[in-house]
Amino acid sequence: MIRFASGPVGLMPDLPAGGSGIDPGMVDSLAVAEEVAQRLNMVPVGGDPEMRKAAPYANVVQKVRQRIRAQVVPGALAVSASAEKPEAAAQTATTAAEAFLFERKRRRDQQWAGVKRIYEAQLVGAEHRLLEAEQDLREFREREGPVLYAEEAKAALDAIVWLEREQEELQRSKAEAGRLEQSAKLHGIRAQEAVLAKQLAKARERYARLPKVSAELARLERAIKVEAEAFESLKSRLNGHLLIGAQFQNEQVEVEPAAVPTAPVTPLCLRVWLLGGGVFGLLLGSLAAFWREASATSLRAIDGVQTQLKLPVLGVLPRYRERALREQVGEPYTKNLTPEGVAIVSNLFSVGAPHSIQAEGIRSIQANLEFAVGDAPVKLLTVTSAGTSLGKTLTTVNLAVSLAHEGRRVLLVDADFVRPTVHERLGLARDPGLADVLGGALPWRSAVQSVADLMLGPVGVDSVLHSPRLDNLWVLPAGSQSVARQPIAAAKLAALLREMRDEYDLVLVDTPAILPMLDAVRVGAKADGTILVYPGGRGGFPALKRAKFLLDHARANILGLVLTNVGPEAFPEPAASGYDGE
Repeated sequence: MIRFASGPVGLMPDLPAGGSGIDPGMVDSLAVAEEVAQRLNMVPVGGDPEMRKAAPYANVVQKVRQRIRAQVVPGALAVSASAEKPEAAAQTATTAAEAFLFERKRRRDQQWAGVKRIYEAQLVGAEHRLLEAEQDLREFREREGPVLYAEEAKAALDAIVWLEREQEELQRSKAEAGRLEQSAKLHGIRAQEAVLAKQLAKARERYARLPKVSAELARLERAIKVEAEAFESLKSRLNGHLLIGAQFQNEQVEVEPAAVPTAPVTPLCLRVWLLGGGVFGLLLGSLAAFWREASATSLRAIDGVQTQLKLPVLGVLPRYRERALREQVGEPYTKNLTPEGVAIVSNLFSVGAPHSIQAEGIRSIQANLEFAVGDAPVKLLTVTSAGTSLGKTLTTVNLAVSLAHEGRRVLLVDADFVRPTVHERLGLARDPGLADVLGGALPWRSAVQSVADLMLGPVGVDSVLHSPRLDNLWVLPAGSQSVARQPIAAAKLAALLREMRDEYDLVLVDTPAILPMLDAVRVGAKADGTILVYPGGRGGFPALKRAKFLLDHARANILGLVLTNVGPEAFPEPAASGYDGE
């Protein structure tokens, strides 16, 4: 069949900061392909969900998608399309450019409105806290009258706050140096820590010697200053965001209609090419069939896991390339983040790439999990695996983020003292954490990190603001390495978890792999449910059966399996997953 290709050029002006830039990958997305098919009357407009899932409808949209291509050129985006007739190629290309602009505007407006709601909600909260702080100060002054040593108390409190911030910065530098194994830098940081600790102790001692009334006044005045600064900062950010919205409305984008092609793109010796392609395709198909039979990631293998273990598969996560996933991270993140920040955000699927197949996989796990628990009250879940490096922590962290996005108050606890990586996946400090709490160094609430710690780390402010309801996530990292080398004190941890579940909607615990240590079995026996992670295509099925046996023996409630490292045949859109195939 002779095919023609044609393409218009959509002229894209420079966008303001915070907007969505030129994304050629959106042009051949399913949403744009469906819009093109509807505009060309190839499928019904506004069909019901069941009809849109049907094979005839989906096949038409996929064919349209395969015919559309896009390429960024200086100052513009060139959209091309192929068809059997020259006029159809030109019409499809022009319609694709228009559909792309429509979908781009819809997504950008949706994102802008979501961020605006977050700013407005935070601004209301900040104003409420500021008014409360001012009211507390008025009541204090009416009750106490003039206060001596007020200025001295204020200076002492300012010094304590400044020293504590310096201490937090040193902790972050220490964690980074530890990851990079920079021993000389670590030695220097420890020396600075010792000096800072002495200065902080002196400042606190000086503050404690002041009259309680003076200290209380300084604290109240400090609270007003902090809340006022937060209120003004949020107000400024909201005004800037509204200005960006106004610039979006005034943006002008021109579409140059596609010219009707005069020559086909298919070679004249079509039959020879088709014959050679058929022979090559036959050989390639034979190799692919052999590979699929040898691979344990096929759908039949997934069914086999369910049948042999008598456990439901809650969801599957595809094998992917880090680089491919990072390319899906949008401009609001890549523009202001360090390479470390981009790496972290790209692996938080529903934050960096909410439309990716990885994010859909996590949402599927979440939905199936709700079906699995039914009406039973579940507030404490553990996640474990048979061995290490199987995607357990990646699954746990992303599930916690997804649940927080749904509005649930989630506490993510890293109880994997063997290979603790929750803090690394979120860009947080490792200590203080659970190990320090179990060792009696501090209360567990003092070790919990919040969205503020995420904003101060590599994840950054913009990532948090562009990710709705991320303030519903709290994290308790593993804690000091020297303390964490000991096995988990099961009795102490059980008592802690009972307290935690009373304060959060859900406590999600990342436990160690079962076979190296039995900590996960002990913790799982105390939980409302346990999720077992297993990598498809990596073998180790006997180890998985052994892990399940140990959990069953401890009477743990295994809710189901999450399969990671699954091949593309389990997904409708393998290209969207960044699947490597290696």
